[in-house]
Formats: sequence, structure tokens, C-alpha cells
Amino acid sequence: MYLLMLMGLAAGLVFYVYTRSVYYTRALIKVHNLGLPISSTEEYGIQTKYFSQSFLHRSVQEHTASMMGLSAGYTNYETLTNNYIEKIRLREFDAGTTVLETWSYYPAFAKAWPKLIVEGYNDYVRQVREGRRELLNTVFKEEVENLKKVSEQQVSNALDFSESHNAVELFIEKRELDKIPADLLRIREHIKTRATVEKTLANTNLNVEERLSVLSRFEKEYPAIGSVLNDTSAMAPPTLVGRPYPSATNSGTPRSTVVVVPSLVEKSNNWENYLKQERQLISQKNELSSKFLDGHPQMMALDREMKSLSARLEGELGVLQNRFSLETGQLRIQEKELEAQLPEFARFQKEFDSFERERDLLVASQLPAHEGALELQKRIGAAAYTMNQDRFSVEYLSTVESRLVDPMSPSKKQGLIASLAFGLCLAIGVPLLIERVRSWSSRVDELEEATGLPALGVVTDDPLLQEIRISDSYKGESFRIMRSGILFSANGQRNTKVILVTSSRPREGKTTIAMRLAIAMAQAGSRIVLVDADMRRGRIHRSFDIERSPGLSDHLTGRTNAVTIDEILHFPLSTLPNLAVITTGETRSDAPEILETESTSILIEELKGRFDHVIIDSPPVLGLSDCYPLLRLSAGVLFVVRANYTTYSEASASVQALAAGGGQFFGFVLNRVDLTSPDNVYYYYRYQPKYYSAHLYGPNKARI
Repeated sequence: MYLLMLMGLAAGLVFYVYTRSVYYTRALIKVHNLGLPISSTEEYGIQTKYFSQSFLHRSVQEHTASMMGLSAGYTNYETLTNNYIEKIRLREFDAGTTVLETWSYYPAFAKAWPKLIVEGYNDYVRQVREGRRELLNTVFKEEVENLKKVSEQQVSNALDFSESHNAVELFIEKRELDKIPADLLRIREHIKTRATVEKTLANTNLNVEERLSVLSRFEKEYPAIGSVLNDTSAMAPPTLVGRPYPSATNSGTPRSTVVVVPSLVEKSNNWENYLKQERQLISQKNELSSKFLDGHPQMMALDREMKSLSARLEGELGVLQNRFSLETGQLRIQEKELEAQLPEFARFQKEFDSFERERDLLVASQLPAHEGALELQKRIGAAAYTMNQDRFSVEYLSTVESRLVDPMSPSKKQGLIASLAFGLCLAIGVPLLIERVRSWSSRVDELEEATGLPALGVVTDDPLLQEIRISDSYKGESFRIMRSGILFSANGQRNTKVILVTSSRPREGKTTIAMRLAIAMAQAGSRIVLVDADMRRGRIHRSFDIERSPGLSDHLTGRTNAVTIDEILHFPLSTLPNLAVITTGETRSDAPEILETESTSILIEELKGRFDHVIIDSPPVLGLSDCYPLLRLSAGVLFVVRANYTTYSEASASVQALAAGGGQFFGFVLNRVDLTSPDNVYYYYRYQPKYYSAHLYGPNKARI
């Protein structure tokens, strides 16, 4: 602590010795506004702000530095601020009087600067005003008149060119003809999409329900069926301006008109209700079949209703198919009509391109006189406005305070106080910071003491662990050790039918440990089922690239007509057919209530009969109650601790909470250990170097 205090004092001493001295002066200046009278407080604030910006502008300061003789003729602003001036500030003292404060690295400069910058500002404003006035009177006005004459001649030439080429009629006709390719592409895209649907409907293996689904989905994703027939003008090709319609003049036949029976094109979603009713009738028939024979009146009545619904579904299918076919035919007719206009469109486009080339040549041969005249007029207006706004006269009054012998900074007193404060912060803060850092660990012995549990394995921080699909043959010695530590204790083999994997809080890697442990046990030949019991944020389905539903929550709640166990069992890895996965299913916020039901116990018992081991990926312990209903169903808990992340207090509190809930422990796994850290390399080299040294593995081998 004393050493840290001395370091703080030494830092203050070094700062005081090597910091540049800054000297200070405070002067009063009088500002006279020579413009219009100020009529409001807001206008006065604007005028004051404008004066401050113009007075401290870099051009004024550079002009003043040149007047002081700091260079032969010019001193840039950066050199001035780096070598001479640290800061300049204006503060309002009273109406018309302003305080000018100067901080400089040289006493003589700080003393002379306030008076000289006032003289420099007045001289700079005078020179700028005279220069603008001379420019306005000699150059700008005459040039503007010349540019106006040139611009008028250019406008006359452009009008003559437009009249000789009938430019207005050409542009109108082009706007109409440009619609033809776009309409043709749009119609062809519609026809292409409908051809895909027709190919799907041509499959004879599709039943009525599947055909209805295809057509209904097409109506939702694309323009509604029947819209083209109800409003054919929206898709009709445009009429050529000044030319007869090609299909009418060439073929001599008028455009075809499609008469649509309203009952064939009217939209209806009744088929979804019919399907729902049909499923209900099938369910009723299945229930009655256990009581009555097929000839029973109730059974016959259900058969008649089912036949009636089937006929209605056939009718709905016919309506959708007729509507689809009629609209497709109409689109093909419009495609042919637009294709007939393409030759006329190409001929006109060639004529219009020739016209545009001539027009571009005319424009390129002319100077931008009009734009030049406008730009000069803007500059004239801006210069005139600025001349009226720069009417400020500044008068130097006196210097009221100066620090030219004893510098403003660095201050001995402030430096001593800051050094003491800095040393005190070091003496107190560094030990507290070290204690905070040591609230977590990556060492097995320290975590065994904190949790009271034996360590079953150490897993490195390897991103390949989460890539199940990319490396489903991934093997790691740490998971073999973990598997052996769970299956066997000091007293021999123990009950490991149901293994609960959990952690203190999220992001500690319990899901990855559960998945890799399941793979390791399956590679040993055991029949394994991995259950994702985190109904709030489960992600095992993403790691194995399978659907989330149906899953655990669907089976336990009976959401989709009592989902069976076989329906929720997935076998995602072809190389491990003895590994099954049960995903989390639909996300539920009432997960604890669901897991406490008798259905959960029945499911676990069923899985225990089918598989050698059941591995449950449970939600974290702290802040959630989801894992406690699973404790009474499991043979033991595998507790996951993340290195340098899980604190001692979190790990200890979680273990105590699980023990209070009746949980038995196999031990804990230390996850995501960074073996590149010097401390970890030294420690784990002694702890188990054969399995955890990264340099023992080649580039094509897995690193654990």
C-alpha cells in the first residue's frame, strides 16, 4: 500500500516537471454594433454569438500573428495554437463589454495578445469589406450580364431544336411504349410461377387436401386468383400513341373477352372448415368404432357426413382449379398481345435514340451559362449580406488581471493534492480490484473447495464443441473421463439411469456439455436419449439441425392431439443410431408447473425402459425453479462451472440449493478453460498433461 502511495506521488512529480507552464491575462474590450438597432433579447443573443465566432475565427488570429511579426508574412492557425496559445475565451461582462481571457505558453505573448487581437480584428474586417466591395463593382456584375445573354441564346436554340423534332410528342409516346417490356416481363413471371404450381398439381399422388393447400398458399403469396379477370385493364398492354393497336390491325379480330361465372371465381376459405370438420368426424368415428359395428346407425350417419364433406372439398377444389386455369389463360392471352407490340416498340426506340444523341450533342456544345449566372448571383448576395453583418467595431479597454510570473498551471498545490488522491486510489483500488478478480477461478482444486464436489473433467474453450453437424465424429478424452467418472465411483458402478445437467446461470456451457456427454456415452455403445428440458430458451434443436416441435412441451401438455413419445424422438446423427434427442417443443413460460405434473414422471419412466441412460439438459439453478421438479426424477446431478466466469458464491449457492431440494451429485465439470493462459498451461500440465496439452495434437485432430 505504501509503495502504491509513493507511485502516485511520483506520477504527480513527473507531471509537474514535464508539463508546459501556462500564463494568463484577463482584459476588457468594448464591442460597438454598427448595424441595425437590436429589437429583442433573442436577436441580441444571435448577434453576440455571431461576434464571438467571427472575433475568434482562425483567420483573425492568423492575421494578428502576422501583425506581431511571428513570421515573414503568414502564420497558420495550427502553429499558433501549438507553440504560443493554449486557449482563448470570450465571456460577456455587461451590455457592450466583454471579457477576453488568454492562456499562453509565454508571458510576453499573454501580455500583448489582448490588445493586438483587437487591432487585428478591426484591420481584418476592414480589408475583407473593401475586398468584397471592389469585387462586386469590378467583376461580378458585368460577368453576370454576359452570362445572362449567353443563357438566353442557348434557351432559344433548345426551343428551336425541340420544335423541329416534335420533342413533346416523342416523349409522350415513349412514356406509353416503355410500359410494354415491363408489363411483358411481369406477365411472364406470373406465368412462370403458375407453371410451377401446375407441375405440382400434375402429381397424381396428391390428395384433395394437398391440392387445396397448394392453391390456397399460392393465392396468399401472389396476387389473388380472379383479380386479373375482374380488372383486366390493370394488366392490359398500352395503346400506341398515334398508331393503331397491332393485334386489331394485323389480325382483324378484336381483343378476346372472358366471361367468368361468379361462382367459379369467388374466393372461399370454407375448405379449411370442411377439413377441420372431417378430422373431427374421423376422431368421433374412431371413438365409436370401439362400441359399435360399421352397420350401426350412428356409424352410418358419420359415414354419410364424411362423404358429404368429401364432396364439398371436391367442389372447393374445383372452384380453385377453375379460377387458377381461367386466370392463367387470360395471362397467356395478354402475353401474346404484348409480344405483338414488341416490333413497333423496337422501331420507335431506335428513332428515339437517334433523337437523344442529337439532343446530347446540342447540350454538350453549349456552355453552362445559366448555372454560372445563378452561382455568381448567389455569391453577390452572400457578399452583400456579409458586408452588412460584419459591422462590429471593437475597442480595447484595459487588462484587469494577469499571471505573468507565477504560471496558472501546473499548480504546485493542485498537483500535490492530485498526487495524494491518485496514490490513495491506487492503494485502495488495486487490492479491491485483485480481490474482485479472484472471485472466480479456472483451477480445479479451488472450485472443489468452494463447491464441495469432486471434479469429473476439464473441458477447454474449443469452438468445435458446438459444431455437432460439422463434426459428429468429434472425440475428446475429457468426455471419456467424464463418462467414466459418472458411471463408476470409488465403490464401483452406480445408478446413472437419469443424469441431470445444470449450471448456476446461463452461458456456462451446460447444453454443450450435455450434448457431448450424450455423444461420448453413445459412442461407447449405450442407448442414450438427450432431453432438452429448457422450455424457455432450449437450443439443442439448432445444434442438431432438427425441428423444435413436436417436442417435450407438446407431449406433456397434449397441445397437438396428444403427441406420442415416438413422435418426439429424433435420431439426428446417422453415425450414432443409438443416440436419440427430444427437443424442447413449443416455448412455455409455465415450465415449472408442466414439469411438476405426473406426465413428466410417466415420460421419464418410459424413457428409462427404452434407453440405458437419460441425459436431461436442465435450465440454470439461480433465478429459475425449472430444474427442481427434475431432481426427484434423476439419479444424480452433473454440475457445470465455467472457468473465470462462475463466481465462488454462485457455484456454492447453486450446490446448496440443489442439495436442499434433495439432489444427489456425480460431481462438477470445469468448462471453457483457456489453456493458452500461462497460469493454466503450468497448472494443467501438472494436473493431466497427457490429455490437455494442445501441442500434442496435429492440425487435423480435435483439441480438448
